[in-house]
Amino acid sequence: MTVIDFFCGAGGFSEGFRQAGFNVIMGLDNWQPAVTTHNANHNLHDKKWDISAIETPQAIEQIPDSDIIIGSPPCVSFSLSNKGGNADKTLGKKLIRNFLRIVAVKKFKPNSQLKAWAMENVPNSKNFVKPTYSFSDLNLSSWAKANNYDPSQIAITVNGEVLNAENYGCAQRRKRFICGEICKTGDSLKPQPTDSRLTVSDIQQALGSPLGDKKDKITDPNNKALSITYNELHDHHYDTGVYAVEWEKAQHLKQDHPYMGTMFFPEKLDKPSRTIMATKSASTREAILYESDLHQDTADGRYRTPTIREAASIMGFPINYQFWGDESTKWRQVGNAVCVPLAKALGQAILKQLPYRQSSPVQQEHDFTDFTYLDNPHEKIFNNPPQRNANALFREHPVKSGNMTIDLTNRALDGKSRWCVIAFVGTGEGYGRFELGADTLASARSVLEQLEPNFLEMIQADNYIHYYNSSFLDKKNEEYDFDCSNPEHPFSLVKRIGKIAQTSSEKPGIVIDDLPKDLSLIKTKMPLNQIMSIFGLLTLISPES
Repeated sequence: MTVIDFFCGAGGFSEGFRQAGFNVIMGLDNWQPAVTTHNANHNLHDKKWDISAIETPQAIEQIPDSDIIIGSPPCVSFSLSNKGGNADKTLGKKLIRNFLRIVAVKKFKPNSQLKAWAMENVPNSKNFVKPTYSFSDLNLSSWAKANNYDPSQIAITVNGEVLNAENYGCAQRRKRFICGEICKTGDSLKPQPTDSRLTVSDIQQALGSPLGDKKDKITDPNNKALSITYNELHDHHYDTGVYAVEWEKAQHLKQDHPYMGTMFFPEKLDKPSRTIMATKSASTREAILYESDLHQDTADGRYRTPTIREAASIMGFPINYQFWGDESTKWRQVGNAVCVPLAKALGQAILKQLPYRQSSPVQQEHDFTDFTYLDNPHEKIFNNPPQRNANALFREHPVKSGNMTIDLTNRALDGKSRWCVIAFVGTGEGYGRFELGADTLASARSVLEQLEPNFLEMIQADNYIHYYNSSFLDKKNEEYDFDCSNPEHPFSLVKRIGKIAQTSSEKPGIVIDDLPKDLSLIKTKMPLNQIMSIFGLLTLISPES
């Protein structure tokens, strides 16, 4: 049976259906690098398509018919990582309607060839998809009447659920909303989970170390029947080590975030990977970092990001599947793709519900003549550290305790750029934020005078903290570079306060429940070390202190 893949990207959806025994005859996408990749791996010659412009039945009819339609409309607006899930959903909903409109026309046209369809998107998209769509909902009222259908008749039923790719043989915990139907019966798709579980370690052992010993033969971790030589494995043999200033920031955000839970650093290899994101990062909470076999004696390069080939294998792509472009372009294609094993399970589910015998995967020729690869046998030279953006956010806290942090930041709650101290209380979406000022400083001082005068004395005696505030507010954000070893760097000052809080008291974490008003407004009970943090940070930025 034939398949057309809408919003095909690099072709994860297509590849899964190919492996299930389908013949992919077309892929549509508006990003040329993805189209180039899809064409080369599926022996096609498609041009770039703007699917958002396919509005009318006449435009839809310009697209060939097929037995199966699959699609993965861009999910950026639905993602919870985009503005905390509060991004504008207008474009996302429009692209889904466009896709369903195409399905409806192909499904109800005279002598329809369409037998099934499937759509993939991020879990949050489920909340913005209707259970059913009539012809009028899809702007097909006139077309429906011309084809003897009632415009109010249901054209599309969205049967779907959120599935986790790791349950279908993928080495990745990646949840996605999957919906679709068998056109003749209206039955939903029912992919069968597998008992096999792949881990990051399985991927790494199969591919070998990026610059380690050369293996005579590389066996695909996702398909034991596929083997290639060392020289045929591309986009893996290069150094992906990152600068210390990057991985240190990622480690801090993962393990000492003001209001989010603790994450592993580096990644656990005996488990499936966390979700591969569309943007590669090394200094964020979402960054995926492994210990490197190289640079163990230096901070720079001690940790590394996945190679493109590791990321692709984690997504389930075959080891001979190639991606066009530079590293960031390839990473975006991989991170935006549908996991191949999940797509294959969907294809197999369709075959089981239709009177067709499963065939062997369609074998295709490949032309990668114009493709370039990242392979480089030399270790990375760390002589070009990243530069701090003048508008970059700074936010650090001395300690984390009592389900709260006190942060020094250069971004106030009103969004303006100025040095201030903010209390973060609670976790998850319901956390509270309080900008602290002179009254809070006075209240913190009164508590410490009674309970911890030693801390006050150490702060008063510390030249960097107590006397540095006269110039602190005058410095611009861009003047603070990445050299966190500088004792005058804000990061160093915050950690200095944390160390004093830890060493000046026998019980820094003891909870104080009899608080002055300005402190009790933040939290009714507060660890002593957080009161120390309040005083220390406000001392740092307050000229009156």
